Amino acid sequence: MICSFNPRILFGCFFWMVLASGLRILGDNLLSRDVYSPRITSPARGTVWMVGYNATITWDTSNPPQHITNAIGEIVLGHLNENDSNEHLDLGHPLAEGFDLRSGTVTVKVPEVKPGENYFVVLFGDSGNTSPPFSIEKLEDDYGTIGLNALQLPSRVIRRFSGL
Repeated sequence: MICSFNPRILFGCFFWMVLASGLRILGDNLLSRDVYSPRITSPARGTVWMVGYNATITWDTSNPPQHITNAIGEIVLGHLNENDSNEHLDLGHPLAEGFDLRSGTVTVKVPEVKPGENYFVVLFGDSGNTSPPFSIEKLEDDYGTIGLNALQLPSRVIRRFSGL
């Protein structure tokens, strides 16, 4: 009896062998990755940020896993209200993004927000880690923002910058 090989069957067998070996490699790679959930060390409870000034956010990098699932970080500001349990995360305006989670620090400019005591930051990457609550305050005097008036600029320039 003469054996003949059907090219479609041969190609089909080859295709499934390649697919199976590729999934095995991909599966091993994904299984070897770990979730990295570093603890935020600053801001801490009692910290006060000032609107318009720089603030440094830090987190513990002492024990990262060997294979981090997502090492690209993003930090957003949130706040709590007494009336609900919503975290009110400002996802549309990250304080920082695109940094390496293994760096352990990032400096941000404190956004123009309503002064309050129930603010927190969330560090996203592999997971979301929330800081303890802290305060944000705004420096103002009778004429507007102290920073602009301290420059001794003419009032028309101050009005232009502060929107008065």
